[in-house]
Amino acid sequence: ADGVARLLRAAHDAGWADRDLHRGNVLWSPRGAVLLDPGTRPLRGPLPPAARASALAVAAHGLAPDVRTGLVALRAYLDGDRAEARRRLPVVLRAA
Repeated sequence: ADGVARLLRAAHDAGWADRDLHRGNVLWSPRGAVLLDPGTRPLRGPLPPAARASALAVAAHGLAPDVRTGLVALRAYLDGDRAEARRRLPVVLRAA
């Protein structure tokens, strides 16, 4: 969950907002998670904060098997900010 969240954060920071992140599009390497299929949408700069929760939920469908794992992933995505992870969790669960 941590590796995928960090991968997704890096992708969002780069402007990636495709909705096709799933287990089949992530390769695990000794250095961490690697995105295999970045999609066809052009990069357009970092996603604004308001768009990140819904982008995280939609892009990460099927990656977190339960709420606890989802919360761990959110904390990793948000660089360890527990309060923000808890605040965003209901939004992410609804969107997912």
